[in-house]
Amino acid sequence: MKYKNKFKNYNKITIVFLIFSLISFIYFFEFYGCDKVDILSPSDLDVTSEAGCTKSSVEVQRICQFSQGLINMLASQGSISIGNCPQVTVNTSQQWINVNYGINPCISGLDSIRRSGSYNISYFIGGSNDTMAGVITYNNFKIYKVPGNSSDLNYVSVSGSDTIGFKKGISTQFQTKFIINNTLYTNSGSSISIFLNLDIVANLYDPLILTDDDFYIAGSGTIMKTGNYYYSIDNNNPVYITTNCRYPLTGKVYLDLSGNRFITDFSPYGGVCDSYISITKFGKTAYVDIQNAGF
Repeated sequence: MKYKNKFKNYNKITIVFLIFSLISFIYFFEFYGCDKVDILSPSDLDVTSEAGCTKSSVEVQRICQFSQGLINMLASQGSISIGNCPQVTVNTSQQWINVNYGINPCISGLDSIRRSGSYNISYFIGGSNDTMAGVITYNNFKIYKVPGNSSDLNYVSVSGSDTIGFKKGISTQFQTKFIINNTLYTNSGSSISIFLNLDIVANLYDPLILTDDDFYIAGSGTIMKTGNYYYSIDNNNPVYITTNCRYPLTGKVYLDLSGNRFITDFSPYGGVCDSYISITKFGKTAYVDIQNAGF
């Protein structure tokens, strides 16, 4: 009987030991083994490249939007007057508009963004002002990362040329096309190449006010930044931009790379005017403030 009880006690100790060993193995495998990717939190995601693509595509779209507003203003009143930053010069005989932010960055009164350098718009206005177009070329033009009154010198310079065309529809609405072909260079030496073919419904309300316009953007293209991303806007969620907000209020963009689809959502907090987006990558979602993101 004494040996029997001893054997029973031995079995109990063995079972407890085996259970403890199994729990320890599962814990080690889950947190340190090959399956670690399955427990990544969104904060672990590297979405630097996707955030840079998203931010840069928005910045070049805004240049085209602003240029469209300038051509429309010129068509409506025969001149352009917007304040001191940027300085806008018009040559009606040669049909060009020069937008100049100066050698040192100035702060635009329209959106508080610091820019320097200039770009030129060669424009066309139809006889009845219902058809307009322009080609945008850049001269040492830079957009600075930090808005407002700042000494931060992080910027992206823009080169290439963009084509815009728009035809009046009903009331203040224009059917618009942007063909964007740019390379953006940061002061740290990296670059992003962008080609976008965009179809837009533009509402240009009062032609003498550049901050009251809005744009519903669809289309696709390619963006090259540490890989060749195919860029496409969700047809059911067009990118919606107003000129009085730096970043889109709503919209969903797909960035496809090597068979993987990453999703940018411009309205993770309900379509308010902010700089936050969400990026979903490999089944995980990260929230990014693209104002603080690098280009």
